[in-house]
Order: sequence, then C-alpha cells, then structure tokens
Amino acid sequence: MSSDSLGLKTVYAVLLIAAAAAAVCTAGCITDCTFGNPVYDGSNLIVILENAGAEKNASVQITIYSLDNFRQVEYDTLVSTVVLRNGINEFSLPVKLKDGRYKLYLYVLENGRRHSAQIRDISVNNGIKAGADNSRADNLAADNAGANNTGADNTGTV
Repeated sequence: MSSDSLGLKTVYAVLLIAAAAAAVCTAGCITDCTFGNPVYDGSNLIVILENAGAEKNASVQITIYSLDNFRQVEYDTLVSTVVLRNGINEFSLPVKLKDGRYKLYLYVLENGRRHSAQIRDISVNNGIKAGADNSRADNLAADNAGANNTGADNTGTV
C-alpha cells in the first residue's frame, strides 16, 4: 500500500468518526417543540410552548436556578404531565419566586427521554409581571420572526 492511500483512509476514518460523534451528540435534541419566553405573574410561571408536530402526551420540567453573587443555586424544580396539541400551548405552573434573577432550564420529556431543552433568563421585581420581555402569547411570535400569533391556542393550568 502506498502512503497516499493510507493517508486517504485515515482522513475518511476521522471524518466517519466525527460524523458519528455529531449524530450521537445531537440525538434527542432535534425537536418540533419550541419554548417562548416564560413570564412570572407573581404566583405562577407561565410557559408558552409551540408544538409543530402531532398531538402528544409529554412532561414539562422546569428547573429554576437563582442567580445571586455570581453563583447559580438550584431554587426549585417543577414537573407536570401535559397534552401538547399542535400549535401554541400555554401552561401556568404555580411557584413562589422572590425578587431576583433566575435561570430556567426548560425541558419536554417523552417516555422519560428528553425531547427538547432550552434555557431562559427572567427577573422578578416586587411581584410585578416579569419575564424575558414581559409579554405572554405574542412572545413566541417575536422569537419566530414573521409569525402571526395573536394569542395562545391551547391554555391550561398544570
């Protein structure tokens, strides 16, 4: 064998390994669910979730971290079983948040496996509605430029 064919085989092997690693790293992260910007209304965390796929039973998990003094400390975890209908879904999860800044890790789980995950930041100030942009039903439209969403299609308390 010539050194040229060994070099070419090595390049192909490296590319194949890289492609396999990329597939493994992204498995379960490709999704048809997108979170809008959550809003805290003083007693509930309101989450908007757009499902571009078929209706499905799922769990929504939100892990809340408080951000104080350059530290991130787990504050609470909310989990609820929901029915995600095609389109925009709005859920209200009861929680008491003190004034401050929070990082929210938002997950959609199906059959115990993570289907979607996103991270959002919110600020809470004296019980005033707080969120990434202080809006509710139209915040997903802002995330998806050009979408004409005038309100939530599916609402419910979880």
